[in-house]
Amino acid sequence: MALLAVLSLAAVSCQKENAPLSVADDVVTDHQAVYIYQYQVNGIRSRITLHGETERINFFNRMLALAKEGFSVSFFDESKICQNLSKEKVTYSTEDKEKALKWMMEMTLAGYQVGITYDEETGMYNCTAIR
Repeated sequence: MALLAVLSLAAVSCQKENAPLSVADDVVTDHQAVYIYQYQVNGIRSRITLHGETERINFFNRMLALAKEGFSVSFFDESKICQNLSKEKVTYSTEDKEKALKWMMEMTLAGYQVGITYDEETGMYNCTAIR
C-alpha cells in the first residue's frame, strides 16, 4: 500500500500542467510611435511624451487652442530637431484650423521648431517654423 502511494505521488508530480503557457502576456503588441516634444507656452518651457498619432494630434489641437486664447506657443519634436538651428524660417498663415494643424505636423516631422500665434482681428493662425 505504501509503495502504491509513493508511485501515485511520483506520477502526479511528473505530469505537465494543463494551463496554457502565455509567454507574451506582458508584451505590448500595439506598435505606437512615441513622440517627445518640448514646448513653450508664453515662455514657460515643458516637455511631454506622446504615445501614438492620436495623442500627437490632440497635443497639436491643444497648442492651437492655446494660441487662439492669446498665448504664444512653440514646440518641437526632440527626435527630429536639428541641434544647430540654421535660422531657416518658413511662415504660414491661414484661417483654417485644420490646415494649420496639417502644416504644424508636417513641419515638426521635417525637424522644424514651430511657433503659433492667433490674430483675433483677422482670424488668422500665424505659424512660423525655424530650422
